[in-house]
Amino acid sequence: MPDRSSQIAKLRELRSLMRAAGVRGHLVADHWCLSYEDHVAFAEAGAADFHAVRPLAMGSFHEAVDALLYLKRRGLKTWLSGTGTGTDRGGQLLAHMALATHPDLMTATPGGGVDEAH
Repeated sequence: MPDRSSQIAKLRELRSLMRAAGVRGHLVADHWCLSYEDHVAFAEAGAADFHAVRPLAMGSFHEAVDALLYLKRRGLKTWLSGTGTGTDRGGQLLAHMALATHPDLMTATPGGGVDEAH
């Protein structure tokens, strides 16, 4: 969608249609959801089941931790997302962030898959 408000509205609509049709699946707040304030807006609107928290896009370690903890308190599922172009040090920091916040999913980094970082 062209902006955050449109993205939230469309995800809410899709989520409602999925529930009404009995479709089992999860919607992820990802694009247009790149700051703490974005995560709050998507969460308050009930726009998604999962939130992809991208520390690199957010710009700070503490903002990502705050977002993960906020989402967990709201009962939403969290996905701590890494990057395919990161460094081993970045991967170490994300591992520590995961230990502190217990995300439901975590993308291995660097690499972006499940085994590249091993």
